[in-house]
Amino acid sequence: RVVTISQDMTTDKVGSFLKEHGVTHLEPWLDKDNTASTQYGVNTLPASVLYDAQGREVWRFTGPREWGNADSAKLIGEAL
Repeated sequence: RVVTISQDMTTDKVGSFLKEHGVTHLEPWLDKDNTASTQYGVNTLPASVLYDAQGREVWRFTGPREWGNADSAKLIGEAL
């Protein structure tokens, strides 16, 4: 499952961003108080973290990344 977490104050900004980029299958989640960031040890945004079925962290990327290319698909495929 992919979870999008934003530190914006409302879902309007996030929802607009997702819509502009043609993303229709993700729901924006808000983390106004940075609870998720603290819990998952995220200090730099954007951040992408993959966990396995047992809840163990497989890898973590900070900063922007193009997730629609072959390299990213291979990275995800290898982890699954």
